[in-house]
Amino acid sequence: GRSSPTYPPGPTTKIRPPFAMSRAPEGGDPVDLPADLLCHIFAFLDGATVLSACCPVCSVWKSAANDAELWRLLISRRWEEHQALEPGSIDSVAVQLPEEAFYDLQDVYFRLAAMPSYLTSDARSLRLLDADGTSGSARPTVACFTGRELGGNQTVRSERPWPCTARGQMVAASTFSAFRGPPYGALRSPHRVPGAPAGALLAELLAAHYFEVRIDDVPADAPRGGSGAWYGRPCVAVGMCTRNFPLRGKMPGWDRHSFAYHGDDGCKFRHSNVGDRYAAPFGPGDVVGCGVTLLPGDPAVFFTLNGQLLPDPCFDLGNLAAVPLYPCVGIDTFAPVRVNFGAEPFLYDPRAQQACG
Repeated sequence: GRSSPTYPPGPTTKIRPPFAMSRAPEGGDPVDLPADLLCHIFAFLDGATVLSACCPVCSVWKSAANDAELWRLLISRRWEEHQALEPGSIDSVAVQLPEEAFYDLQDVYFRLAAMPSYLTSDARSLRLLDADGTSGSARPTVACFTGRELGGNQTVRSERPWPCTARGQMVAASTFSAFRGPPYGALRSPHRVPGAPAGALLAELLAAHYFEVRIDDVPADAPRGGSGAWYGRPCVAVGMCTRNFPLRGKMPGWDRHSFAYHGDDGCKFRHSNVGDRYAAPFGPGDVVGCGVTLLPGDPAVFFTLNGQLLPDPCFDLGNLAAVPLYPCVGIDTFAPVRVNFGAEPFLYDPRAQQACG
């Protein structure tokens, strides 16, 4: 039920079936199709098929297969699939490119990748909600601890990992910045930019995978205290983990499958349940960010607090440098936590990491 773009009238050509490019079937009559109809047909295919099966047929097919409006539509559909958006959410006409000539719409299409966008957990003591507090959401971004005592140590993580940190990835996002620097970067979720046209996409390079966590105030009816003095202090841990990190009974950073910045003591944790002093503690009212750079060289972890970049944690990622990483949040607090994967503007702009590099 979605409409395809209207193409201007174009030349017609006598064509053969796409997989019989050398000669037409004996006795078969060639078919005349206008270029705009070809583009309409190609719009129902994926980009790889358009280039591999349609482009080689003849010059007119090749021209139609490289039509800019066709690729804007293919990009918008691919983005909608990755972000589980309703068909037609992205206006294909609004897909734009920066001025650099060495990128084109086909680059954007093939470098789009599905990104983390909501939370998941198998911890029974956690309730996952939509941003407006609705339970039962298919794409929750808020987590609330529902137990009576702290100390259980449970974790939420994204439904999928970041795409591997391959250089040269491109991002399509609702923002109006141009490419900066050499061709490295990554895809991120669309931002809602004030004043930007709804559904607008612009190809953009980013220098890091990044997410932020906002910690709400503790509800007035939340239980107080805990099972002991050690567990009486609430904690939120913000970091990343692999698929092998358990989501119950352990906080991020306590094993070799994760790293994190902990709010109760301001320590950083990597492969140990004993942390190292790092930065200020944090809690309700704070916004904590965590990212990993995609700059040339080895990936580097960074953290932010209330929009300010914190010192380099100097993590040796070791085995984590070459595996997909999930954004994760350890929760041992009655305060709800809200995770932003990019659906809302970040407090800290991760594009600053490119300037730092």
